[in-house]
Amino acid sequence: MQGAMLDAERALAAALASPLPLDEEDPDDAPDTLVLQDGPVRIGEAGRAVLGYIKSLHTDYLGAERGPLLRELKCSERTPILRFTVGDTGEGDGDAAGREQRFTWFVRLAEAEFYQHPLAGVMRLEMHAPEDADFVPRAVRDIADLSGTLLSKLASQPHKDGRAPRTWCPPPRWSRR
Repeated sequence: MQGAMLDAERALAAALASPLPLDEEDPDDAPDTLVLQDGPVRIGEAGRAVLGYIKSLHTDYLGAERGPLLRELKCSERTPILRFTVGDTGEGDGDAAGREQRFTWFVRLAEAEFYQHPLAGVMRLEMHAPEDADFVPRAVRDIADLSGTLLSKLASQPHKDGRAPRTWCPPPRWSRR
C-alpha cells in the first residue's frame, strides 16, 4: 500500500512540476511551478522542479570541518549547495545503474529555543542534479536562495505545535473543512 501511495505521489509531483531549466545563458529561464515534497526527491523525478524537504538530520553531508556551519546559520540562511550521489552500493563494481546525482543544502527555519537541540529548526533540502554537469544550474541556485526565506515563513511555532519549527503551519484556508 505504501509503495502505491509513493508511486502516486511521484506521478503527481512529476505532472505538476515544471521542467527544470539548465540553461545558464537565459537569466529569466525559471520553472513556472515548484513542487515541495515531504522527504527526499524520488527516483524518476529528474529534470523536474521538485524540491524535497527532509526534517530529520541522520546523515553527515558536511563532514567534521564544516559541520559547525549548521549551528551558525541564522534564520532564513542556507549553506552552500553540495552535490552527492545516492544509490551507490559501495562495492566498487563501477556499475552506475541505480545511482543518481542530487544537490542538497540546509536552511534554518527558526532559531532553536533554549530547551531544544541546537539544530532544531534546521532542514535539509534536495533536488535532482544533472548527471553530466559540473555546475549548479541557475534555476537551482535561485530556488536555494528563495528556500530559506519562503520556508521560514511557513515554520510552525512552539506554542502552536510541539514539533515546531520543523513542521509547517498551513495557511488557515488549508485547514478548513
